[in-house]
Amino acid sequence: MNIRKMILLVLAIVTVNTLTKGQTIFVSDTAITTLKNGNWSDPTVWNSLKIPNEYDSIVLNHDVTVDVNGTCRALKMNGKNLIVKSGIIFNIAGYTPTLNTNMLVIDSSRFKFISTVIEQEAGTYKYLVNGPVPTVKVGDAIVSAIGDGYIRKVTSSATNGNILELKTTQGDMEDVFKKARFGFGFDVSDLQKNSNLAGKPSLISDVKQAQGYQFLVEPRTLVTAGPLTLKLTKADFTLTPNLNFDFDYGFDGINSMEISCKNAQLKGEIGLNLLAQGKIDGSRTDTIYRAGKTSIVVVYGVPVHMKMDFFLIATSSYSVDADIQKSMTYTTNNSFNLAAKYQQGSWQNSFNMNSSVNTINFGEANGKAKVNIQLNLKPLFKIRFYSLVAPYIFLDVKQSITGTIASPSLNWDLFYKGWAEPGLGLEVKIFGKKPATDFGPKSWVTDTFNYRTPFKLVKEAGDFQSSTDTINFLPKTIKVKVLDELGATQSNVPVVFKLTQKGKLSVDSVLSDANGIAETLWTIDTAKVQLLEVFVKDGSGLNVTNSPVKFTAIYGSDTLRVIKIFNMANVPAFTTNLFKTVGIAKGNYIYAGTANNGFYKCLDTTWFKSTLLTNNNIADLKTDRFGGLWIAQYGSTGAQAITGGVGYLPDSTNTGYMYYGFLAGSPTRNVRSLFIDKTRVSASGLPRVWTACMAHITAGEATSGAVGLGLNSANPFFNKITQGVDLSLQNGSVQVIGGDSTEIWAFAAVNFGKSQLLRYNADNNAFLGAFDFQNTTVSGMTSSFSAKSIFFDNEGRRWVGLLSGGVLVHYNNSWQNLNLPSIFPSGVSINTNAISQGSLGKIYFGTSAGLVIYQGGSINDEASYKRLTTLNGLPSNNVLDVIERQDGLLVVATDSGIAFLKK
Repeated sequence: MNIRKMILLVLAIVTVNTLTKGQTIFVSDTAITTLKNGNWSDPTVWNSLKIPNEYDSIVLNHDVTVDVNGTCRALKMNGKNLIVKSGIIFNIAGYTPTLNTNMLVIDSSRFKFISTVIEQEAGTYKYLVNGPVPTVKVGDAIVSAIGDGYIRKVTSSATNGNILELKTTQGDMEDVFKKARFGFGFDVSDLQKNSNLAGKPSLISDVKQAQGYQFLVEPRTLVTAGPLTLKLTKADFTLTPNLNFDFDYGFDGINSMEISCKNAQLKGEIGLNLLAQGKIDGSRTDTIYRAGKTSIVVVYGVPVHMKMDFFLIATSSYSVDADIQKSMTYTTNNSFNLAAKYQQGSWQNSFNMNSSVNTINFGEANGKAKVNIQLNLKPLFKIRFYSLVAPYIFLDVKQSITGTIASPSLNWDLFYKGWAEPGLGLEVKIFGKKPATDFGPKSWVTDTFNYRTPFKLVKEAGDFQSSTDTINFLPKTIKVKVLDELGATQSNVPVVFKLTQKGKLSVDSVLSDANGIAETLWTIDTAKVQLLEVFVKDGSGLNVTNSPVKFTAIYGSDTLRVIKIFNMANVPAFTTNLFKTVGIAKGNYIYAGTANNGFYKCLDTTWFKSTLLTNNNIADLKTDRFGGLWIAQYGSTGAQAITGGVGYLPDSTNTGYMYYGFLAGSPTRNVRSLFIDKTRVSASGLPRVWTACMAHITAGEATSGAVGLGLNSANPFFNKITQGVDLSLQNGSVQVIGGDSTEIWAFAAVNFGKSQLLRYNADNNAFLGAFDFQNTTVSGMTSSFSAKSIFFDNEGRRWVGLLSGGVLVHYNNSWQNLNLPSIFPSGVSINTNAISQGSLGKIYFGTSAGLVIYQGGSINDEASYKRLTTLNGLPSNNVLDVIERQDGLLVVATDSGIAFLKK
C-alpha cells in the first residue's frame, strides 16, 4: 500500500471513530515493523521518532498514553503513518479540543473531488459521494487533507443524485475548531527537492543528512545585464534549523503562539565570479532552489494538513562602471537560537548567537573597477496550513561588494562585507481570531565579516642603511609589501615612493607584483639622517593602514660605539652596579632604577641619587605625553614592602612628586610594569596609566594581583581590573604589561592553572580574552611559559620576550617564534620590561646574552638583527634594560653598570 493510500485509510478510520479522551481505538492489525522501547509519554521521543525509508508506517504493540502535543507530533512522523495494533489502548490525555458542530471532514473513501481547475479557482467544490449525500448548510465548513489540504466556508449547497456541489470561500481554523491546542516540529533532513522550478531543469544536488539538510547549487549565472556578468560558481549549504511551532487558541482568539528555531546551524560556502566591462545599474531576484515536505496531524479526529516549503532566493542589486574580473569564495558557519512567543496580548522575541565564523578567499584579480554589488542568498522556510502560509523562518546570507578606482592615479580599493541574518515572522491568515498585534518579520544580525583590499602597507627590506656613497644606490633594495585585510599579498596596487630631501630613486611609482612586492633603489644625499616615505592610497585618495611606511638612511657610519661606562668605580653617587631599568624624562634627564637602592638621575654625564624611594626595588620607568616620569616599584624587603606602589615626577625636581600606594588606589603594593597610553588622557586631562600588579602580603594583609588603570582625579586614583585574573587564594599574579591605542596585553602566571596573555580593550577596558597554549599553536607558548616583556611597535607588531624560548611576535593575526640561534642563543632570557623602540624605528632587546637590535626587514631573517656584547665594549652581557634618547644616545642598563652608546 502506498503512503497516500495509507494516510487516507488512517484518516478515514479516525474520522469515523471520533476520538474522545481515554477512548480505545482499534486499527489495522497488519504489522510492517514494530517499535519496542521508549518513554512513550515524552513528546520529545515522539518528535524524534523516525520511520525507516523502506516502510510506509509503524505499528505500536503495547498500550500508549500521550498528551495532545505528543499525539500531534507522533502522528505526523516524517509524513508517514502511525498504526495502533488491534487490541492496544491508545489514550489521548490532557487537553481536549472543541470542534465546531457545523463542520464536515472530507475523506477520499467517501468523497471524490470532481471540480475542474477553473471551478476550483472560482470556489466551486464538487464531489461524487460514495453512500448517502450529507446535508451541508450555508455557513458550514468543509476540511480535507487531500492534495495540499483546504478549509472552505460554504456559501451555497446543492445536490444532484450522488453529486454534492458547494460554493465556498476561504475558511480559517476557527471554522473547524472552537478551541484547540497543537504543536509540531519539522525536521529538514528529508526535504524533497522540486525536480522542476519555474519551467527550468533543476541544477541542485540535495543530500539527506543524519541531522540537517545539505544542498549544492551547480554553477549558474545570477546576473547577465549588458557589460556585467555575476556568476555563482558554488553554493554549498548545510541547514539544521530544528523548527518548532506551538499554538493554543480558544473562543476569544489566540491565547499563545510560539515559533522557535533551536540550536540551529547554518553552514555555507559561496563562490562568485565578477566580470564587468562598462557601466550598468539594476537589480534582480531569482528563486534558484525549492524543496518541500508534507505532514498531516490528526487533532481530535480532524486532519490538519501542513506543508513546509523551502526556497533559496538570490537577490542582487548592482551599480558598476568597471573593467574588472575577480573571483571570491565566502564561507560562513553560524550556530544560534531564535524564538518569538505571543502571550497575553504581546510578542516577546529572543536571539542568541552561539558562534559565528566567517572567512573569504579571493582569487586572482585584474583590471580596475567602480562597483557596488549587494548579493543576498536567502534560505527561506514557510509553513502552510491548508495551503495558507502561517509561520516562516529565514536564514539569509548577505554580501556587499563595493569598489572604486581613481583616474589618472589608478588607486583602487575593494570592500567586501558578509554576514548572516536569521529571522522569523508569522502570517496569521489561517486564524480568524488573530493576535492583538501582528508579528514579523523580525531578524537578527550575526557577526559581520569585513574584508578590504588593499588594506595595509608593510616594510619588507632596506631600512636603516648607512653609506657615504652619494653616487651609487644603497646596497639593499627598498621593498614594501601590500596586504589585504586577511594578511594575504595583493597585486596590481599602485605604490608611490617619495623622498623628503635630496637624493634619487630608480623608480618613484610602481604596481605591486604577484607577491604584493613593490621596490625601488635609493641613492642618498649628504644629510645625516634621510627619510623615504612609501604610500598606498585607496580609490578615494585616503592612505591605507600604515601608509606612509618610512625608511631611514644614515650618511656616514651606522655603527654603535660605547662612549661611556658608569659604575661604582667612577661614579661616587652609585651604591650598586646593578641597574634594572632606565628612562628618559623632561629636560632630557636620564633615570636609572635599581634593586633595593632606589633610583638615580643623570644630566649630561653627571649622576645624582634621588632622595625619593632610596632603598626601594624599582621595576619600571616610563614617560607620559607631558614628559613626566612614572615609577613602578615594590618597596623593599620586610616592613619596607608597604611603601610599594606607583610614583610620579612631573619634572626633574622633586616638586610635585606624587605617590600612589595601596591606600591611594594602587591595586597592590607590588607594581612590576607600566604602560602609558600617550594617545589618551582621562576625563580630567590626566595621563592614562596601566599597571601590572602582583599579589602582595604586607602588614599582615594579603591582596590578589590585578591590572591597574589610572589616573582618576580623586582617591582611588587607580581602578583595579580583575576580569580574566585568577583570584583564587588571592594569588593573582600579573607581572608585565604592554599595549598600544587599541589593545592592552598583560601576562598572568599560574592563571586558572596555566600561563596567559590577557587582552583588554584600550578604550573601554573590556576584557577581550586571552592567549595561551590551548588556543595558540606557536612554539614557546607552553602551559607554563613566562613572559618578561611585552612591547607593541609602530608597525603593529606585538613582541613578547620570554624567560626562555626567545621572542614571540604577533603580527597580521598570526604568531611566530623567532628561531634565530645567532641572535637569540639557546638558553637566552629576555629581561623584564627590556624591549623598546628608537626614534627611527629600530627595536632594542635587553637579553641575558647582550643587546639585540632589530634594524628592519624580515623579522625571521638573522641579517635584520645585530647583537652587541662585552666584545663590543658593554660592561656585561646581562642587559637589563635599554632606551634611546631623541638625540640618538642609547642608554643601556646592565648588572655591571650603565653604558652610553652613540653612532
